[in-house]
Amino acid sequence: IFAMKCRHDFIDYVHLFGGLLTCHCSASYKLGSFSESTWRLVVEKFYQQTDSLPEDESIPLTKKAEKMIIQSFAYTKQTNSEQISSDHLLLALLSINNSVAQHIQKAGIVFEDICQESFPGIVIKKLTDLTVMPKKSNYSNFDKWLISDDSVEDKLNEWHYIANEFYEAEDYNQCIKACDIAQSLSNENPVFDILKAYAYYSNKNFTAAINSFLKLTEKFPAEIDYRLILANIYDEMGDYTEAAKINQELYVEFPSDAVLLNNIGFNLQLQKRYSEAILYYQSAIDIDPEFAYPYDNLGFCKYKLGEYEQGLSLINKALELDKGNSYAYKYKGIIFMENDNKEEASKNFQLALKFGYTKKYGNEVNEYISKIGL
Repeated sequence: IFAMKCRHDFIDYVHLFGGLLTCHCSASYKLGSFSESTWRLVVEKFYQQTDSLPEDESIPLTKKAEKMIIQSFAYTKQTNSEQISSDHLLLALLSINNSVAQHIQKAGIVFEDICQESFPGIVIKKLTDLTVMPKKSNYSNFDKWLISDDSVEDKLNEWHYIANEFYEAEDYNQCIKACDIAQSLSNENPVFDILKAYAYYSNKNFTAAINSFLKLTEKFPAEIDYRLILANIYDEMGDYTEAAKINQELYVEFPSDAVLLNNIGFNLQLQKRYSEAILYYQSAIDIDPEFAYPYDNLGFCKYKLGEYEQGLSLINKALELDKGNSYAYKYKGIIFMENDNKEEASKNFQLALKFGYTKKYGNEVNEYISKIGL
């Protein structure tokens, strides 16, 4: 029904989420901050609408939607349930890094919250249901497939699906292996170079990531994202000069890009040039008032310049826009820690961990927790 409302003649995982929002069920009560009509506008942007909708409501499922339902059934086994519930489907939607999971985390909900609220006392293993890479002992059959009569294009499509699944499941080493196998068949499809570049970056293999993104910028000079990430990598490595050089080159071309302005501000912030950073953060907010990250960065700079109340207010504004913003919780933790409020500091550091700070940014928050001794 939700897919038909969107005028789509198939059901993908985003429609499954929309379906949860349209009915009175356990999951929908947990998702009270979401609006079905607002989500429909989001979904309508994903796919082209059609005028030829079926009359009997028998709409086919995409491979991704089928996978979500299979995962939901697997969760019924773990929870000793007799049938799939809306909570099982919600767990499946939260099992891999997809657009639905990102929106749910932005609302301040993670996989563990659903487990604890709906299935207290049960230890639930997070499933990914990925195609497993062949083991060495199985390579004889695998080799036969590689040299079979199936077209190279069909094989590449299959490996693209597999590599993308590994990437979404945050298994970056396996993603890279899948891309390597695909490129052994043909090196003409750039999608595998792109996936590998992002996998290297997400896996913190900065040397390989830089080499990959440099090649991509040469091949696709008009693509801003590759250069943005290159600058981010240099910032993470502490090479602020090289990052600033890339950012300024981009600024000449894209002076009104909110993400770029935020990145320029962050480069200056890392160098403790807080007054200069503030100007770029404010510009980013002026261009996109719904973009959360400039608010918490601006707030932390304000705090560093002695404006305690305004700094916290801006960080809280960022959390209103994105309750899963782990960096904002880290900032609040630091502020409370430096002002001898260990209890609030610990609370916010734990929230930063809950929303994946360590996986995204490193071990800094754990070090702060050790430092305050709570």
